[in-house]
Amino acid sequence: MVIAQQKYNFRINPPVKDSSAAAIACSGLLALSRLNERREFKEVALKILDSLSVSYLNKKGDGILKNGCFHKPKNMGVNESLMWGDYYFVEALTGVLEKEDKGNKFSRSK
Repeated sequence: MVIAQQKYNFRINPPVKDSSAAAIACSGLLALSRLNERREFKEVALKILDSLSVSYLNKKGDGILKNGCFHKPKNMGVNESLMWGDYYFVEALTGVLEKEDKGNKFSRSK
């Protein structure tokens, strides 16, 4: 799986997965791939998006993604759905779907 671990404090044991960080990275990599057309950025972004879609969709409760991590040292927002993770996940997914819809150009509606 290509999901980041929450690394604010490296002494946390065991490390906590953070789907919101992965969604943010995915959206950013897709934006970078539009700017310079490097395949590597897009390929990694699509792997992250696939991993989020297969293993981190929240099938019960609130929110879209499960296993986000806000602040592990204070045990706040650990293994929960976080709205910024949901936002960037939808942004990345929308960008990929729009690309498929429009052919070869990756673009965002404004």
